Amino acid sequence: MTEASSPTVLHFPVDGICIAKRPPRHHPLALDLMGLAEPNGATSTASRLRWMVGGVDATRFHGWGRTIHAPGRGEVVSVGDGIRDRTTTGAVRTVAIWAYATFLFRPSRNDEGEPDISPNVGNHVMVELEAGNVAFYAHLRNGSRRVEVGDRVEAGEVLGQLGNSGNTTAPHVHVHVLDQVHDLLTAQLVPFVFAEYERWDGATWTTEVETIPEPGHVVRSLAAAGDEPRLSAG
Repeated sequence: MTEASSPTVLHFPVDGICIAKRPPRHHPLALDLMGLAEPNGATSTASRLRWMVGGVDATRFHGWGRTIHAPGRGEVVSVGDGIRDRTTTGAVRTVAIWAYATFLFRPSRNDEGEPDISPNVGNHVMVELEAGNVAFYAHLRNGSRRVEVGDRVEAGEVLGQLGNSGNTTAPHVHVHVLDQVHDLLTAQLVPFVFAEYERWDGATWTTEVETIPEPGHVVRSLAAAGDEPRLSAG
């Protein structure tokens, strides 16, 4: 396990442009990433009104189906698949799911006595890194998982696709890092940063090194940048 003063460094997890989110009562050491088509755009092709009064199909969100990448060199220690994606989302459904996931959800235990977190996190992958901490990716698309428990992975390898499974209010990937996975009920979240990514400042892309986006920051992986000109932070 790394020291608290040394955040775990992760490869940026998702393709394309994203906006960082941390909903109310979300753990301060966790982060959600939702897809955007362009830096100043919306998260879906649907109107705000349709989201408020009706329902928006999950496939209309720009992040739907984007590739999720491994955080670094390590071993896959837990996977979950077979949880159906929520097909639609809307204002009423969002409030209900958020309230349940935040205040009411309590994991049951399986036959081995381990907590069953799948109803909350949906399809997921956990990778134990060489430093000892465990990177956790939740709400993956059903059927998209590309790895099994025991697989060795390197930074950037494909884990699956961004989806809408579990207690999720819209398609996104949830990221956090745990100090261990031997007992998920006592595991603690620890700080993490992304090795490199780009942040949109309203006019241009700036390269960030070993930082974590703040909620509301528009970001993208360096792989998504191609040959576009960009600035370096600092």
